[in-house]
Amino acid sequence: MGGARNDPGDDRRADAEVFNRFASIVRDRLAALADSPQQNSPDGGSVIDRLYKSPEFDAEKRVLNELNGLGLRQGVLAAAGCFAFLRISPRMISNYLRR
Repeated sequence: MGGARNDPGDDRRADAEVFNRFASIVRDRLAALADSPQQNSPDGGSVIDRLYKSPEFDAEKRVLNELNGLGLRQGVLAAAGCFAFLRISPRMISNYLRR
């Protein structure tokens, strides 16, 4: 109701901070993995796969999923709107010109 709203600039700064943290973690981990002689574990999975499944990356995965979900939702809505407009508009224009 009468609560304070978050400033969009604050949200963007927070998202940028999470992204920068994620990028630095990935850069550091990949650099360490590139320097290590053994890149694959004995069970057939790679070290990167095991690290990505670890709970350390949960916040980063959540932010990336939110960003991807937002773009996907908007893209689907835009595609559905364009499809509907392109299907209906020729009929509406021809009916208007016939009058």
